[in-house]
Amino acid sequence: EDRIGRKGYLRLDGAIPATSNVEKEVALTMVSYEEEAESKNPSYFPGVEIKMDDLEMKVKGAFSGLMNGQIHVGGSLMHVELGGALNFSHGSFALSGVSDERASLSSTSQSLNSSLSAEMEQIFSRARKGVESVRKAYQDQNPASTSSSLVCKSLRVSLGPEMKVFFPFVLNFTVAGDLEMNGVAEPDKIQPSGALYFVNGDVNLVATQMYLSTEQQNRAVFVPEQGLDPIVDV
Repeated sequence: EDRIGRKGYLRLDGAIPATSNVEKEVALTMVSYEEEAESKNPSYFPGVEIKMDDLEMKVKGAFSGLMNGQIHVGGSLMHVELGGALNFSHGSFALSGVSDERASLSSTSQSLNSSLSAEMEQIFSRARKGVESVRKAYQDQNPASTSSSLVCKSLRVSLGPEMKVFFPFVLNFTVAGDLEMNGVAEPDKIQPSGALYFVNGDVNLVATQMYLSTEQQNRAVFVPEQGLDPIVDV
């Protein structure tokens, strides 16, 4: 566990196997168990619990704001399953996004690492190297196997308060709402469900500027079958 930034707090606890065949693999562990015997039992992999309080995150071109929540990481390093809840608030999402997914992940990592203590930074560094080594070794030994995956299992994502979504110079909305995420965490495979509400905002089309009507329940409804293509009612 560690203090991050001005008032942020991060705690990791638990263990996860390298593959689903836990009898033959060594786990990546982040442990603070009360019973030492459980931490030494190679077949005891309850998953990793990640608790975040007021983490100040800045992902260049994508997100800036506070992140809170508790995530359960289950499955294995080769097929990670994410559950739990996340809340994003007091910040903004850029719809323009980041053109390179790896650049986005790198930016996220740098944003977090820059606020970590030296001890926690070393733990994260060792964990990343361990994950990369395990995945490479597994794929070398199992060339016919499918690639590693990240799957959401009833992961709840909420926005607000004071959360904005914007596209530079074109639109700027204050949003709030809740989504449940299921399926493989890829843009064309993820299955969200729920609704996001546009509290206020405007669209700027150079010669014309439009504002959201306060008499309308402005919202975007997500259904699993349509993925990230919501039904917009404004």
